[in-house]
Formats: sequence, structure tokens, C-alpha cells
Amino acid sequence: MSRNLLAALSFAILCACGSGETFETKIPKPEWYDSIELVELNNVGELDSLWRGKKRCCIDESMLLANNREFYKACYEAITNNPENEELVVKCLWLMDAGADKDQRIGISRFLVENFGNHKNSVEHCRNCSPGDTVARVTKDLARMEKAQGQIDHAISLLEDLLDSRGDEVSHWIQVEIYEVLGGMYLSSVVTNERKDRLNSAYNRLSGVRREDNGVERRFERFEITYKDVMARQL
Repeated sequence: MSRNLLAALSFAILCACGSGETFETKIPKPEWYDSIELVELNNVGELDSLWRGKKRCCIDESMLLANNREFYKACYEAITNNPENEELVVKCLWLMDAGADKDQRIGISRFLVENFGNHKNSVEHCRNCSPGDTVARVTKDLARMEKAQGQIDHAISLLEDLLDSRGDEVSHWIQVEIYEVLGGMYLSSVVTNERKDRLNSAYNRLSGVRREDNGVERRFERFEITYKDVMARQL
């Protein structure tokens, strides 16, 4: 069995591990939940309108918190009431962390990765998007949170399995960000020949597109610094 097929099977198993539990079981309602007025969301169009309809940064902190909690509650109800609408559920899970507390945030990200790891986001009207971008971005953030909790080996596995199983479905600029994070985790854990080879292969491949992709070019310098640090590490 090929390495890529093994990785795909591993990631599929990872994505199924939380499927026996409901969202409400995994993510309890926060204490403030009942104090927020509900805005109903039944489709992605309504979700987009609510997200864009109120400011998500650069305003009074109390107003920002109120806006984000309103969005969080709207998405929480949308997820529980429309479990069959994968596009709506995944987009809610991705965006609702803006109104989540620290402990809720990691739970929401885990729920998305464990239950929707094979989700394909829409690329309509987005020239630089790929169908695996949403899952990839959430997985990257989840891996960072896992590392912060001392679970660096699991965090590394999350990123490696994602790249092996869905790397071809992830935009180049997001790949650069993921490989930078992954390289940093190697430096904090153990640098091996296999890990050097993985990073070197990615560096050579992404170097070939950096001049053609502004998103890659803007992020490449930081990745390159981490890459060189990994390559220089003595085994």
C-alpha cells in the first residue's frame, strides 16, 4: 500500500472518530447564551449576510463582543437545526470561533476536523481558492492549539496527515503557512531525516510558484527562515 493511500486512510479514520457525538454534546452552550437574541440562519446566503452585516474588528470591545456572540448563537442554532446542510454547518464552525471562549474554540475546531475532514468548500467567485482550504486552515489552527496544550506529537500528525491526504486540494499560500507551522513544530520536537525530506520537498515545489502567486510570495520569507533552521539542525 502506498504512503499516500496510507495517509488518506489515516486521515479518514481521524475524521470519523468524533462522529458518534452530536454538536450539542461536544460543545455545550456558554453561560451567556440565553442573554443573546437569536438571529435565524437557514442557508449560507443568510450566514454571509449576517457575518458581513456587522463589524468584526476595530470597534468598541463591548460592541464587538455583542456582535460576535450574536453570530455564535445564530450559528449554534443553525448547526443543530440543519445538520444535513454540510456547507452551512462547516462554514458556521469555521467562523463562529470569533464569538467563542478559549476553551470553546478548540472544541469547535476539533468537531469540524473530526467530522468534516473531507469537506470541499465552494471555490465559486474565488480565483485563488481550493476545495480543501477551509479544512486546512482549521486544521492548522487546531494543531497550534494542540501544541499549546502540550500535544505536539498529535499536532504534527494532524498537519502531516492533512498534507498527505489533501495537499493537492489546498491553495499554495495556505500550504506555505502550514509548512512554516510544521517546521516550527519539528524544531520544538525532533528533527529527523524524514522530516527534513518532507520540508525540503515542499520548499522546492513551492519555490517554483512563489513568483507567480502573490499569496505565496508574501508568506515565503517566514517559511524560508524556518526551513533553513530545520535543514541546519544536526541529527
